[in-house]
Amino acid sequence: IQLAIEGERIAPALASVPKDARVRLRVDVRGTRAVQLSLAGYEDRLAIPELVPGSSWTGEFFADRPGDDFAWLIDGVPVGRLAVTGSHLIEGHK
Repeated sequence: IQLAIEGERIAPALASVPKDARVRLRVDVRGTRAVQLSLAGYEDRLAIPELVPGSSWTGEFFADRPGDDFAWLIDGVPVGRLAVTGSHLIEGHK
């Protein structure tokens, strides 16, 4: 996934990955101030440092929690979403 931050916005505002994918994330900061980006629901798996203007950051995480409402947060404010598609049920389990 490639994200761009400009001001209080993130693009794309909605991204999607399949469940159990290893996600390689690249974030480009095009704004004029430092920001703190996080992904609600994955804070324990994805630690993003403070991002300064003009910088790029890359990282990886394992998207093993399905759902369509994981929020990208800039300084704690929701600005976009990540959908992790696929079933949360284990094959053959009722």
